[in-house]
Amino acid sequence: MNISIEMFVILIQMACVIVVVAQVVTASPYPIGTLVQKGTWKQVLIIAILFGLLSIYGTYSGLEILGAKINIRDLGPMIAGLIAGPYAGIGAGLIGGGGIHLVGSPQFPALWQPSWQVSLVV
Repeated sequence: MNISIEMFVILIQMACVIVVVAQVVTASPYPIGTLVQKGTWKQVLIIAILFGLLSIYGTYSGLEILGAKINIRDLGPMIAGLIAGPYAGIGAGLIGGGGIHLVGSPQFPALWQPSWQVSLVV
């Protein structure tokens, strides 16, 4: 099989994990209020945390092609926003982005490295 087709299949498999979680969340009776944008803050927070963790999963399960990471990290906050509204999407995005910055990546060093400490102080 061609390499690009194999990579496409791997990305589809990773996206299917998030789609299955979204299906389970929307099919359960718990977050029904959030589907019409009238959920409680507790429901929105739980969905933001769940999809924020899936965003972190999408970051670290990506592929590397020619030194660039190809991943599905944006899918978690998008689905959270569609399910529970903008606050859940923003929360999931902040959790996913915070996970990247706290652990660090080649593009963004961890917060405890000297370059971040200097920029935070200045």
